[in-house]
Amino acid sequence: DLLDRLAMKTSARNQFSTQVVELVDRGGVVDVVLGLGGLGGQDSGGPRLIATITPESVENLELRPGSEVFALIKAPVVQITTTAPRRLAGRNVLAGPITALRPGEHRTGVTLGLPGERSLHAVLDRHKAAALTVGQSVWAAFSGDQVVLVTFT
Repeated sequence: DLLDRLAMKTSARNQFSTQVVELVDRGGVVDVVLGLGGLGGQDSGGPRLIATITPESVENLELRPGSEVFALIKAPVVQITTTAPRRLAGRNVLAGPITALRPGEHRTGVTLGLPGERSLHAVLDRHKAAALTVGQSVWAAFSGDQVVLVTFT
């Protein structure tokens, strides 16, 4: 967990230690493909995460395949659906069961289980979350430009 490894705190509920698998130039932006399969940032062919950043950020962060990075995603940008969404360039789609629901007065926190004992957190309007149940298989979707990458030198 990022907070266990660093003396830094962040409001982002989703914090992943990852490893760069591939850099895909999309003409003005770069999709940084990150492996979520292994612990400690090691990719083992499991789920992938895409962070869309500028070529200047790739250079500034000195990213290349094998680089270890931390990926941060705020829970409110994660959408949960009960049907598989279309996969588009720069869009993340992850599937898994709901492991927790935390209803509040206006919003409900949703936790999705991912392989490798990882979790993805979302925050939904309570009316949209009302039909969801723990154990239900769902998909989470969010844009790669909502993923913030952090490195430490």
